[in-house]
Amino acid sequence: MKYKYIKKVSKLLYKYDLMDLVELTGLEDEYDLEAELILKKCRIDSIYNAERDIEKIFKDCFFSSTKLDEEKLEALSIEVIKTIKEINKNK
Repeated sequence: MKYKYIKKVSKLLYKYDLMDLVELTGLEDEYDLEAELILKKCRIDSIYNAERDIEKIFKDCFFSSTKLDEEKLEALSIEVIKTIKEINKNK
């Protein structure tokens, strides 16, 4: 069951690939390595810490960048958090 949960969460986070994130956050012109590294760190942390507080990891990773639009990222994180909570209910 734990593996299935980790797989679902990682799939969910991978649903938003880097270019989707760039588009969602309006970073097309400012796209740089920092955005890519933040996204990768978020994915890695979430996969390896799936039994911990993924919601916090997700928010910490994305909100740590000053370049990303907080409003758009908040909407994205709310969707991810909602799905994670649904997964937790069905465990």
